[in-house]
Amino acid sequence: MIKSLILETMEEYQKKREKSKKELRMRKEKLYQNIPRLLEIELEMKRIGIQIIKSVQADPKQIKKQIKQLKEKTIDLQMERAEILASNGYPVDYLEIKYDCPQCQDTGYIGIKRCKCFEQRLIDKAYDQSNLHDLLEKENFDTFCIDYYSDEPFAGHELSPRKNIETILLDCITYANHFEHHNKNLFFYGSPGLGKTFLSHAIAKDVLEKGKIVLYQTASDLIDFIRKNKFDFDQSHQEETSLLERIFESDLLIIDDLGTEYLTEFAKMELFNVINKRLLTKKKMIISTNLSLRELQEKYPNRLTSRILGNFELYKFYGEDIRIKKLGNL
Repeated sequence: MIKSLILETMEEYQKKREKSKKELRMRKEKLYQNIPRLLEIELEMKRIGIQIIKSVQADPKQIKKQIKQLKEKTIDLQMERAEILASNGYPVDYLEIKYDCPQCQDTGYIGIKRCKCFEQRLIDKAYDQSNLHDLLEKENFDTFCIDYYSDEPFAGHELSPRKNIETILLDCITYANHFEHHNKNLFFYGSPGLGKTFLSHAIAKDVLEKGKIVLYQTASDLIDFIRKNKFDFDQSHQEETSLLERIFESDLLIIDDLGTEYLTEFAKMELFNVINKRLLTKKKMIISTNLSLRELQEKYPNRLTSRILGNFELYKFYGEDIRIKKLGNL
């Protein structure tokens, strides 16, 4: 996945450089018609450049002196050009290529290392493909608040809801921080409104900022897409093929609200195929559901639940509905 984004971004940088060169040619053509002396200066500077190259091949004793003289002449021409531009109301760099990134000059690379602008572009593309977009600015580790979780004991649980969520939060932060150094999958389960989706988003944000590819899908949207991709032969498949590729090859797949999809035999089979294939290829996943573990086993076939229970770290969310508490504080 990341290789295709790198190639796509390199093509964008190439087009950006070509556009900048074209814009410079247009500026020059227009300006040289109005101020012919500027064209004379450019041609003269080119001739000096050729002379410098020839000087290097000439008598070594004369090289330094000749090159110094030629460079001084070039500086004089540059100053004259700047004065002409300024006196006619143009910035002194008007006849130079305008780069969005002066550090890499819109090549995306500084030497053999990717420029920061290139890395940021990859991150932006990963965000675009995640299906999360601006949501992560609101739901991330910095904005997650544990104050709504009670310190009081909760029926049948050793830890209070607050202590439990503190443990889960710490594990989620660790999961995201060390994403490249583990092969863990997470399974969040419990009643609605307890932060399962929120923490999935928080992990997604940190992983995306590492330049990884994250795809977020609700279980119902995931099944609907796969069904459409398999049986709707009249549509254009370019975008659909790209999404299907991300389902199987993204660095992190988040399946939210497992159990809300219309559960047919087709849905059961495809959910198994997605989870099983990603496990085989060691692609990480986070799955969240409002179902209990017993409900999960009753609703889904054993071969699917065994993949989850045997290959995911399980985190139970419990306590009072946080969304209702927040509404009560408004």
